[in-house]
Amino acid sequence: MHRYREFGLVSEQDEILRRAFRDGFRRAGLSSAQFLDALAWYRDHARPDADEAQLADAFAQFAADHGWPAEKRDSALDLYRAIRDDGPAAVLQAPLPDEDRATLARADELLRWLGLAPHAHERCESFSRGMRQKVALAGALVHEPKLIILDEPLTGLDAASARLVKNVLTERVKAGNTVIMTTHILEIAERMADRIGVISSGRLIAEGTLQELRARIGTGDSSLEEIFLSIVEKDTAEA
Repeated sequence: MHRYREFGLVSEQDEILRRAFRDGFRRAGLSSAQFLDALAWYRDHARPDADEAQLADAFAQFAADHGWPAEKRDSALDLYRAIRDDGPAAVLQAPLPDEDRATLARADELLRWLGLAPHAHERCESFSRGMRQKVALAGALVHEPKLIILDEPLTGLDAASARLVKNVLTERVKAGNTVIMTTHILEIAERMADRIGVISSGRLIAEGTLQELRARIGTGDSSLEEIFLSIVEKDTAEA
């Protein structure tokens, strides 16, 4: 929001206008950076008494200077005209592309699943550490990536939320995706991981299934904690 304040967009009406531009520019295939650049340009040039032809020429030059392809320039200008003539609501109520609708549906599902739905319209700066952890996880999963890399994903979560996270990660693996996660809680790695890597002093010193790691230290029923301590102790002695 801080960049919008640069443009003087802080009132409720300005927020509606900002959302209209954002949603419209997304449909036009423009990036967030292009959206903000164009928003600043419109603030400075699109006056009520502006000459239509001169405005179009000036914006074409602006878009060319920023390396926009012609179709994006035309889409952005059409968006400006729609908002000017029909108001922000016309853009906000326009139908979303199928891909955007699917993404929004997944986002809503993740928010409900993680217990964040009641806070969907709140700013994250007021969230607890656990809530921020869940927001970060939802952001990582919303696009359904085939590879998910997580650093201590259960830190700060209560028992119920931690179980939810473990369940969804397990389901993602069953669906054919790959999850790589770091954790200092060895019991979690022992229960969840198909393969385990042991890192000491920034080096990967052992890797394999739990049974392979047990065989490495010559035992058949050791816990991962016992395996970890044995491997690290041996590596330190040999260093």
